[in-house]
Amino acid sequence: MKALFFKIVPYVTMLVAILAWAFGYVIYEETLIAWWEPLSMALILAIATLFFAKKWQWLTRSDNNILNGICHLFHASAFCYLMILGGNFMLADPSSTREEKVTVLSKHIETHKQTRRVGNHRYVPAGERKEYYLQVIFENGTRKKLPVSLSTYNNTRTNATRTLTLEKGFFGYTIIKKGI
Repeated sequence: MKALFFKIVPYVTMLVAILAWAFGYVIYEETLIAWWEPLSMALILAIATLFFAKKWQWLTRSDNNILNGICHLFHASAFCYLMILGGNFMLADPSSTREEKVTVLSKHIETHKQTRRVGNHRYVPAGERKEYYLQVIFENGTRKKLPVSLSTYNNTRTNATRTLTLEKGFFGYTIIKKGI
């Protein structure tokens, strides 16, 4: 049983780290912040705790400092990325809620091909899926690409104004609470 546990644990920890990156990215999409800011903060925190790299020997089963260091950087930065963005989002100040008018700079559609499985290792085209986006600019000059529904996309014109509900996050980064 113990041998099976140690065979499974590396895959589980890798999955947890990938999920942390994914959940962090989902929260990033709702936050008005440059992409490199939370990433650089997470990497700085991971590098600052690099002296814990030897503690990953139980997972990597190796004495190689480079391998353990890479493992530490990947897992620690994923955790820090999620904690920075998640903490900002979850601990936001509800009293700071405000509405702001944004100007629509452009509209665009992304088309993705879909396939369906018809047999072993056989896929055939099954149509297209469209995603609708508005590029907006805030009063402070920040630009953001927002996903919208088809009806909102059709009802919105370029250079029109729309209202977003914003909230101040725990670490000071603005969060979009209610979209277009």
